[in-house]
Amino acid sequence: MNYFEVAPKFRKRKTYAAEKRKAAERIASDGEYVELDTSIANYCKNGNVDDFITIVSYLFRLTLADLRYVLALSILEDELNNQEMALAISKHFFAPQLCSYNLERLIIIARRQDIEVRTPVLLGAAEAGNLLSFIAVFTNRAEFENCAKFVLNQFDKQWVGDFVNPMTQIFMMMLTEKFLGFEPRDWQGEGKSWSVDIFKEEPLFAELWQHWDTEDMVLIESLLIQLANRHTFQASRNNKDGGRDFEGHAEQYPIDLHFIMRLREWRGLLNPEIKHRLTEPPFDKLPDPIENIQLPDELRQVVKKMREFIPDFDAVINSGKKRDWQMLL
Repeated sequence: MNYFEVAPKFRKRKTYAAEKRKAAERIASDGEYVELDTSIANYCKNGNVDDFITIVSYLFRLTLADLRYVLALSILEDELNNQEMALAISKHFFAPQLCSYNLERLIIIARRQDIEVRTPVLLGAAEAGNLLSFIAVFTNRAEFENCAKFVLNQFDKQWVGDFVNPMTQIFMMMLTEKFLGFEPRDWQGEGKSWSVDIFKEEPLFAELWQHWDTEDMVLIESLLIQLANRHTFQASRNNKDGGRDFEGHAEQYPIDLHFIMRLREWRGLLNPEIKHRLTEPPFDKLPDPIENIQLPDELRQVVKKMREFIPDFDAVINSGKKRDWQMLL
């Protein structure tokens, strides 16, 4: 498809932001945040397993709501709060790490009792790619590398599933492997819900694969404008191809452009100024990285209690690794 010629209708940014803010406020009014806070407090006090399960069950969904809320406010207030975004996405990254630990723990218990273990699903492929990309854009390189190892670890264990192939997110993970010098995994492998031949399905990605780190500013600008047009096409309600790469917090934010720009910046390359509806303020420039991110003390206390009540905490984490990722706390 020629993305210079694609100009789909795309819902207004403020309409989208108002919808996401309202959705986040509705979740808050349902009392789930209060229930999560109560369970965190109870678990940190006595280590009750039921409270821990509540924490695991709620944390990912509520931190995603937080992320969407911060982005919605950024749009409505026309100002991107880098510090708040870095904190929101770091908390969101903490959630699947905690869930991963819990799944590994349950698998070990089941095997000891000779119970058949089904392969769990920790993340969707789109969720994994979006998480990795937002970490790159809004935090720092050290956290990005750790997140890359964690996310790819989940793919290697077949803990990722999706009903559709979110090609943009798969491409960003492939580019992560290339950028970090990791051994590439088989993204086309048979029998996986997310298997896709990226370059056959989307020629634009084949071009970006070859030229994402070019010093030719005219070329990279052309490719990134096409990428922005593809983004709006994928996110458009007029896209009838059966699936969209961008929903939720990724719909209106130019995450794919900024992800590539961040990798180029880390490579010491200049970035072009892209004029597009996705890059209108407050998304008109690459956010400044946040090096020092302090997660809330209550989350630190959760991990502290885990280590106290579960002596083999680190052994459980390490037993499930195929790549050397580190827990945030």
